[in-house]
Amino acid sequence: MKAGGPGKKKSGGKSLPEAERPPLVSRRGWRFVAAGAVIVAAGYVLLGATDAAGRNAASVASPLLVMSGYGVIAFGTIAREKS
Repeated sequence: MKAGGPGKKKSGGKSLPEAERPPLVSRRGWRFVAAGAVIVAAGYVLLGATDAAGRNAASVASPLLVMSGYGVIAFGTIAREKS
């Protein structure tokens, strides 16, 4: 094993100061995360309107809303600011 261990950077590698690092999730990404959370919440609210047999529109729409909302949240975590 090399001296310094696996967590040490080489002498030529420089890291940015804390103030200059870009945020992990951009402002645009946070908007997508918020929109996704609203969509997920709407899906769960609509889930309360389903019937036991699953034969109404809410039984079809609520799972689609919940899964779509989670997809929007996932996209929001990787979305970058437009150039």
